Amino acid sequence: MKLYTLYREQKLTISLDEAWEFFLSPENLKKITPPYMGFEITSNFRNEKMYAGMIIAYIVKPVLNIPIRWVT
Repeated sequence: MKLYTLYREQKLTISLDEAWEFFLSPENLKKITPPYMGFEITSNFRNEKMYAGMIIAYIVKPVLNIPIRWVT
């Protein structure tokens, strides 16, 4: 059995602090998810920063626009 590894690297033209601030916001998950996935957060939080143990519920429609509920 062969094992394959896919490696990708993305260079950002912003500071580490700016990138960290972006990824701290759960609302930004939608910004980095392809539009065809129909990503919608269903959790009731606004302007909260992510923290260890945070639960985020959302709906995605990755195949044939069929909604799937997901929790992370």
